Amino acid sequence: MSVFYTGVMKIFEKFNILFEFPKCLKNFFCQEEPGYLFRKTERLKINLNVNSVLEIKPFDLNLKYIVAKLGDNYLLSKMDYDKSKNKFSFKQLGRMKGSKTLVYPDEDYYPNMDVYESFYVAKLEANELRKGTGRKLIHLAKCESRRLNCEGRVHLDAVNQDNPPFYFYRRMGFDSQDKHKIEIIDKLLEKNKPFPEQYKKWCIPMYFPTSKTGTRI
Repeated sequence: MSVFYTGVMKIFEKFNILFEFPKCLKNFFCQEEPGYLFRKTERLKINLNVNSVLEIKPFDLNLKYIVAKLGDNYLLSKMDYDKSKNKFSFKQLGRMKGSKTLVYPDEDYYPNMDVYESFYVAKLEANELRKGTGRKLIHLAKCESRRLNCEGRVHLDAVNQDNPPFYFYRRMGFDSQDKHKIEIIDKLLEKNKPFPEQYKKWCIPMYFPTSKTGTRI
């Protein structure tokens, strides 16, 4: 959580995030002197009488979710306001690691395309499963794809032997050129069966069809 609380805010309209740092905080995290960040943060917290950098006012009291971008990492948290104490609290829900990448024809993501740019999701983590966090992070990936001029393209490698993500990505609308495996996944999903042990080691390149975002390729 300490990384999140010292993060630079990134604003995403789709999450109804309206808060912006005051002008006095511009370039706040650009110093590289050892220990500078910690001293600056502690001094700032004392001066503004807050427990964390993210408590800096004013906040819009209707905010529900907030995202901090640290390099290629996107940290999603839920924000609550305690009116009786006039304090904000934050609960980290999950994180996504992703970036804009250049994809070549020999990479098995989007079919029938030459060299193109797409937002690559390298990692997706939810602190609690089946709480809607993964769906929000995928939505964030699509927003970032459009913001970074990737025309809504999102691609990833679906793999996790302990908790296979194939059902989740199919529900999210992802497809793959490996039609044989997709057919197996869809049949199992339709029957609502646990994912078989012999398939858990699969690593499937997947892509989000841009037709579903209203963007042509």
